[in-house]
Amino acid sequence: MTECEAEDPEAHLAPEDPEATTYENHLSTSVPVEEFWDYIQEKMAADGFKAEFAEFPAGLHAKAEVANLPYNKAKSRYKNLVAYDHSRVVLRLHGPNDKSDYINACYIDVKNKTKILKQFHFSAWPDHGAPSDATILLDFRDKVLEYNSTLPGPIIVHCSAGIGRTGTFIALDYLINQAKEENVVNVPACVMILRQQRVNMVQTQEQYEFLHAALGEALEFSDSSIPSVNFTTVYSDLCTVDPETGQSKMVAQFEVLRELSQPANKMQVESARHPDNISKNRYSKFLALDSCRPYLSTPVSDCNDYINAVYLPGYKQKRGFILTQTPLPNTVVDFWRLVYDHKVSTIIMLDRVKTGDKNVGVYWTDKKETFNPFEVEVTDVDQRVEFSTWTYELSHKDKKAPQPIKKFRCPFFTSEPTLETIPTLLTVLQSVDMWRVKAGDGPVLVHCRDGVTKSGLFCVVWTVLERLKVDQNVNILQTIKQMRNNRPEIITDVGQLNFIHQVVLGYLDNFQTYANFRPMTTDLEAM
Repeated sequence: MTECEAEDPEAHLAPEDPEATTYENHLSTSVPVEEFWDYIQEKMAADGFKAEFAEFPAGLHAKAEVANLPYNKAKSRYKNLVAYDHSRVVLRLHGPNDKSDYINACYIDVKNKTKILKQFHFSAWPDHGAPSDATILLDFRDKVLEYNSTLPGPIIVHCSAGIGRTGTFIALDYLINQAKEENVVNVPACVMILRQQRVNMVQTQEQYEFLHAALGEALEFSDSSIPSVNFTTVYSDLCTVDPETGQSKMVAQFEVLRELSQPANKMQVESARHPDNISKNRYSKFLALDSCRPYLSTPVSDCNDYINAVYLPGYKQKRGFILTQTPLPNTVVDFWRLVYDHKVSTIIMLDRVKTGDKNVGVYWTDKKETFNPFEVEVTDVDQRVEFSTWTYELSHKDKKAPQPIKKFRCPFFTSEPTLETIPTLLTVLQSVDMWRVKAGDGPVLVHCRDGVTKSGLFCVVWTVLERLKVDQNVNILQTIKQMRNNRPEIITDVGQLNFIHQVVLGYLDNFQTYANFRPMTTDLEAM
């Protein structure tokens, strides 16, 4: 590519141009960073995004003569979405037979030559819409910015039309940087600037609203990603009590998490609340969201596809875990259907079950037992002081193809784990990992009495350590926020949040001992 000097984005606007007036109006709406979350809430309450979004210029509003030359028209997917003359990327011509230097791409201020490219592919964004979760996009942006290119060339951002998802991502990056440099953000002015340089950037109102939500989350969690070398210092600072508020920064972070995590509504748990399924839920306040529950498919008489379980993301897997409640007496067969249908090879049991507890369905056995239509046989038991492992062979009576499964029974992991349990927890994670090297990297099934309190904490700890191992940084808040999209109730109090930090400290203190702790297999769906 040749370098391209883009015109001043306002140069083509006459002083009396109404778009110029609107642009100037937006420039005056900067919002202090500390007030931005309240600003979003006020806008939503007054339906202010609709009117504000309607003010942006739509369609072509600058010259695009090169794009409309006969031999260039076929290079644009949509005839009304083309590159402006003043901001288009100009290609170098090679030889006398080349007659066109046009490509449907525009510079957004970013204009140095690029010779080495690294592609980052974000695949969790629906066309024309917005992601369901801002956390994964913010994490993706972090990955992009962590890449240290040897050349100072521009970042190329593209999507189907190069305006909707592309514009939203660029605007998000621009605004986060504006917040850092100026301590204010001005979303309308940013979108206006982008639309002066490329048609219809931030294409839909849904994307515009998502931009606000993602920016709000980014500003609230601006310091949540911590390099491992700084973690001890940061943790000490988080535990320091502010004399004015009487609270530590960690308590303040927990409150922010609560504000940003929305509880499930009735529409999201319709299957769990169906009359046929109510008896399958131990607690009515912990229900499986329809959007992320694993469906049961093996046919069993008088059983449907529901079990109170949800998928949770690992760091590199979109479906790294299955979180579920310890079975009820009437859901034992469904529990084994879950294991069988979703190719689970690892079960983490975080329950202390008393003999004769009539509220628990005993799915485990010490010999060979039938749970119609499944046969479960114990092949090995390893009893240790802190935990035990049970190896099973699971098979369907009509198929007879055994499926090896190992259950890690961890009675030490209480709802309020202590510092003394951390070495055992890290040993369990290492043992689980060694087993999964042999058995495969299917989802890890984690269960406790309510399917939330202990299980959610375990999955967050595992995922935080995954990230630490791979990227040498820690982002506890982002991990919790992402998992709460599927299980809104996990991490129940500040004590659990503090424990996660303590586990990280324990891991860092004993890094050589646990250096073989292997992250879950990469799953490109997570990106």
